[in-house]
Amino acid sequence: ISYNPGDADSSDFEDGHGTHVAGTLVGQAPEWADAVNGFNGIAPEAKIAFYDIDDGTTEYLKLPESLYDEYFPDAYNHGARIHSNSWGSDDPSYTIDAREVDEFMWDKDSALIVYANGNAGDTGWFSVGSPATCKNCLSIG
Repeated sequence: ISYNPGDADSSDFEDGHGTHVAGTLVGQAPEWADAVNGFNGIAPEAKIAFYDIDDGTTEYLKLPESLYDEYFPDAYNHGARIHSNSWGSDDPSYTIDAREVDEFMWDKDSALIVYANGNAGDTGWFSVGSPATCKNCLSIG
């Protein structure tokens, strides 16, 4: 279990997307809370390494300069092997971020990096955004 605050602020505590996704993945209702016991995450016994990339000052996420060197190793070095990322861009090209996902997955064959396809599906063709445009991750959406 780890938390990397990045440039964290209090915004995720109020309406955070990352907190919601984390609960969907690994949330576990306490046994005494009968009203919510059926609302566990999909892997309630799992542990989580959370990297905060929302500083709350803009509409954009604040990513480390290198996903390969600074972002993925943080969770991997804490034992995480599945890295879920519910974020991305609307850029359908093969970017440096996409390349770094491919490199990390190639170098760490026990890792599985998962990305959301993006939020531009209503635009039709080329609606998958980077870094989900990489070749080695599991891209969902």
